[in-house]
Amino acid sequence: MKLNISVTKQDIQEGQPNSCSLCPVARAVERAFIRKKLHPYLVSVGGMSGSVSFRTRKLRHAAFTLPKRVQQLIHAFDGKCGRDYRAKWAAIKPLRFAISI
Repeated sequence: MKLNISVTKQDIQEGQPNSCSLCPVARAVERAFIRKKLHPYLVSVGGMSGSVSFRTRKLRHAAFTLPKRVQQLIHAFDGKCGRDYRAKWAAIKPLRFAISI
C-alpha cells in the first residue's frame, strides 16, 4: 500500500520540536493513515534514526525509513528551537513524499 504524505505549512507552524509524535512529519503521517482508514493510535518519528513507527488496528506494528530530505526537515525543525524559533521555521518549506507500507 502506498501512502502519499504532505507536510504542510500548518504542520510546520503547529508541530512541536523534539516531539516524536507531534512534529510536522508525525502529524502528516497520521493524517495520511486516517485518509487510508488505517486508524493509527501511535505515530512516532525518530529524528536520529530517520524512521517512523506506527501501530494501527489492522497493522499491529510497522516501521519504515524516511527519505533523506524528510530526515533533513526533521533535523532542521528540531534544531531551530530557542527564543525565536517560530521566525526560524519560516525558512522550512512544506514537502510531499510517498512511502510504501
